[in-house]
Amino acid sequence: MNAPKAVVNIASIDDENGEVVALYHPRTQSWPENFQLADGNILPVSANARVTVKLLQLNRSERQLLIAANLLSDAHASQTPDPH
Repeated sequence: MNAPKAVVNIASIDDENGEVVALYHPRTQSWPENFQLADGNILPVSANARVTVKLLQLNRSERQLLIAANLLSDAHASQTPDPH
C-alpha cells in the first residue's frame, strides 16, 4: 500500500472575489505591500495575503496566547529590512 502523499497548497479561493489566488510568496513579494500588523494580528492588504492568512490560520488563538505571554514578538515582522 502506498503512503498518503502530502498536500501542497499553492493557492486558495479568495473570499472577497471568489477567484483562485496564489499564496503570498516571501521571495518574490514584499511583506509591507501584503500585510500589516495591528494588536498582534496579521492583517492582509492584498488578495495573496488574504488567502495566506486564511489557509495558514496566521491569527489563530494559539499565536495570540504566545504573544500575550511574551513568548512571541511581532516587532520584527513590521520592520522593513535595510537593503544596505
